Formats: sequence, structure tokens, C-alpha cells
Amino acid sequence: MRYLSLKAAQKELLAARREPGVDPTIADELLNGVDRMLIAAAQDMKLLK
Repeated sequence: MRYLSLKAAQKELLAARREPGVDPTIADELLNGVDRMLIAAAQDMKLLK
């Protein structure tokens, strides 16, 4: 469940960074954090070794 929620957040951030008025640098920083959480969640679920 956590993994799917993080994937949804990642998708939203990817879309938001292309919207006018959104600083892509900040969106990229947030995406970096989400990516790290996705890796950790995948490791917890044994999707990655």
C-alpha cells in the first residue's frame, strides 16, 4: 500500500513540475525524496535486493 501511494505521489510531482508557476528545482528535490522512499519500500517488500 505504501509503495502504491508513493508511486502516485511521484506521478503527481512529475506532472506538477511542468505546470506554470511551479519551480522545477523544488519539484526535483521532492521527487528525489520520493524516489528514495520508493527504493526503501521496494526493499521492504523484497522487490529489490
